[in-house]
Amino acid sequence: FDLGIHDQAIYNIFASGYMRTTLYGPYAINYIGDHFAPIQFLLAPIYLLGADARALLVLQSLFLAAAAVPLYALARLKTRSVGIALALVLAYLLHPALHGVNLADFHQIALVIVFLLTAFCFLEAKRDLPFLIALLLALMVKEEVALTTAAVGAYVFFGKRRPLLGAAIALVSLVYFAVVIGWVMPALGGTPQIDTRFGGYIAPRSEGARGVAWTLFTNPLFTLNHIFGDPAKRLFLLQVFLPVIFLPLLAPAEAWLVAVPALAVLTLTSAHTQYSIAGHYSAHLLPSVFFLAALGAARLRRMAEGRTVAATTAVVAAILITATGATLLWGRLIPSARAPWPQPSSHHRVVDQFVAQIPRNASVSALGGIAPHLTARKTIYLFPDVADAEYLLLDTSLDANYWPYEGLEARDKSLASMTEVIRGGAFGLVKDEDGVYLFQRGRDTGGNDAALARMLSTRYEAEALWSDFDGSVAEDAGASGGKARVARPE
Repeated sequence: FDLGIHDQAIYNIFASGYMRTTLYGPYAINYIGDHFAPIQFLLAPIYLLGADARALLVLQSLFLAAAAVPLYALARLKTRSVGIALALVLAYLLHPALHGVNLADFHQIALVIVFLLTAFCFLEAKRDLPFLIALLLALMVKEEVALTTAAVGAYVFFGKRRPLLGAAIALVSLVYFAVVIGWVMPALGGTPQIDTRFGGYIAPRSEGARGVAWTLFTNPLFTLNHIFGDPAKRLFLLQVFLPVIFLPLLAPAEAWLVAVPALAVLTLTSAHTQYSIAGHYSAHLLPSVFFLAALGAARLRRMAEGRTVAATTAVVAAILITATGATLLWGRLIPSARAPWPQPSSHHRVVDQFVAQIPRNASVSALGGIAPHLTARKTIYLFPDVADAEYLLLDTSLDANYWPYEGLEARDKSLASMTEVIRGGAFGLVKDEDGVYLFQRGRDTGGNDAALARMLSTRYEAEALWSDFDGSVAEDAGASGGKARVARPE
């Protein structure tokens, strides 16, 4: 679903003149009101080379891989060690959170990694102009990155002892954030999702950013318990910092300022998806983690003066061991029985065949999982929104993505909506296969009743029910899938 939104928004920069998306409801909105990401205007010309959702996946992978270059330069500059620099690069490429970012569709926040690491590298190299350019590109990635660039300004002020430059960066970043959140996004019909993300943290009778700040500054014990009292958040922090053997803990205290905004966003939230390495949210934190790791490794080298070779060897070995162990435990680079590489199924191929039959200029209403396949299209609605769609492309399989319906009843609720629309008579069946149905507006409805009978079949009900029954399996031609479990009544 997210991949479909980004694909449609970037395509419409040229097709409609703005980031038009119709996947939020029956009316088109300007995507930049939901997430202020002007960087996507710079991506659009590159995207047009492919004009396909897959182009975004390739671009994201290239941007994530490219971050290894500034990371190596930064680590080499600070540690004066090729071995440690290469070890940190390997730890980055093996990092489980990086795999989660890249496999979670396309999200523009992934691009911030290369921009921030580049900014950190030029900052430490005392090259102000490229540092500011990289910081500006990072600022354009997403609205909340302005908090991190403000924190970078604070580090320049306190850590680098450059008060004028640091204060200017922090002030511009905070003003930018306030204007975007308080005026630009609301003017475009969007709203920051602060109450949704931080509802469990905001104090009663408070709301929004002020509510978060009030809780943060008035109840530090609650804040600590909110973060470290949650086992899932403790695991998340372990998964993020273990691959770099907790080297950030050796970095100067003022350098930690750069990590505070991302850490706060990820750990103060009540949304469990944000403090999971399986999603894209940790992309905001990873540049700071590796910047601090480089500074920590540099301090470790200085502490081991006189034993430099032995210390370097030990640090390189420790990073390689923990990074490899972490990727084996939690990563997705190496396929395993727990996390195999995804492969298209025969059902997926059927969906692709149906997509290919829909004219490229036609408007479509489809399930969330199908939306990215309807790429480079001005109008795609998320079913059950139909509006003026010319086609309906529906999937009734058990593992279909029925968003916005969620939970155990998602499929049932979606089928109820499908039944209502199909019985309405505006759409007629074009064809169906393997639980995938294509309807066209204005087409003869003669095949609709039979299609509904197949859609509402009880064939899948037993398969959809979880059970701890462990009876033996027997061949049964009348059972779904040709298998049945044997039970002996007592």
